[in-house]
Amino acid sequence: MLTHKEIKKKRILTYFIEAAQEIMINEGIENVTLRKVADMAGYNGATLYNYFKDFDQLILFASLKYLKIYNIEVSKQVKKCKNEREKFFAMWKVFCDVSFKYPQPFNQIFFNKHSDSLDVISKQYYELFPEDLGTKDKHLKEILLGTRLGIRNKISLKCFADEENLNWKNIDLMNEMIIGLYHDLLLRCINDNGEETKDYYHNKMMEYLDYIIKSAS
Repeated sequence: MLTHKEIKKKRILTYFIEAAQEIMINEGIENVTLRKVADMAGYNGATLYNYFKDFDQLILFASLKYLKIYNIEVSKQVKKCKNEREKFFAMWKVFCDVSFKYPQPFNQIFFNKHSDSLDVISKQYYELFPEDLGTKDKHLKEILLGTRLGIRNKISLKCFADEENLNWKNIDLMNEMIIGLYHDLLLRCINDNGEETKDYYHNKMMEYLDYIIKSAS
């Protein structure tokens, strides 16, 4: 049973996160400021630092709302898959579809200065907002529950390789290449000022994945 202090902490964390999320949705992530969040949450700006390490950490927490879209859709898609190969590509297709639609929040989730603590942050987030996890699938939860992108991807790669008995000696290198290429495309998507469509980045990432898997196999 939670203590009064723990209940108060959860309530204030929720106020700040929901305020940041509302501003993100209505004005864009680039317009989320400490003053706006504090005013909407009903506290002064200094109070935020009693609950978050800094403003960047709050932005990461708030950005996790956008993962719900991915979590729900990927849960549907993997149920249709017959094997780990299909699951791997299905998960990436959904991930590309959602992340290139919302590149700034996804960049904050996986490449924020606090992303190395994503497992701890997401656990805390889903305790506050359990409905945002979007799946009860045990295997998916292992992948979705906040691990860093490289770890999430390596879990999927290993399941893929184990099922097909593939001797991927350089699986760590493959994983680094995949994450590096994805991050580059995500930053390009953020900064391209509409020069390319979301589908361009989606298709380019799937081309990279197909090439890396075929080369390793």
